[in-house]
Amino acid sequence: MQRTGQGDKGSFQQLYERFSGVLFSTALNVLNNQEAAEDVLQDVFIAIWEKAPLYDSVRGKPLTWAVTLTRYKAIDRLRSQRPQTVTEFSGLMQSAGHKDPLSRQRRRTHFESPSAASSRGLAPASKSI
Repeated sequence: MQRTGQGDKGSFQQLYERFSGVLFSTALNVLNNQEAAEDVLQDVFIAIWEKAPLYDSVRGKPLTWAVTLTRYKAIDRLRSQRPQTVTEFSGLMQSAGHKDPLSRQRRRTHFESPSAASSRGLAPASKSI
């Protein structure tokens, strides 16, 4: 890692050959998507090349550092792709073939008694059956 931090491309190549399989597996386990895991792996090796001079061997082994970096980048990728609203999540679930996850709540609100609705601070729903 020290030689990589000094800009040695040969040592970086060796690092890639030694770590790429483990780092790819780590990303794939988090993301469950091969293409996304490949993208994260590329980002990780760019970060390793850029941050290698900052690596401190006292704080851990190079593989541990690289796996941690990979895991965090994969989690960041998941968070960036996560639906931001309940409505967006509901739409994604429906497009994936799942029932509307909000439908149970909507049914309960529609069919609950006026006293139950008012006790929860809701206006009573109309019952038209």
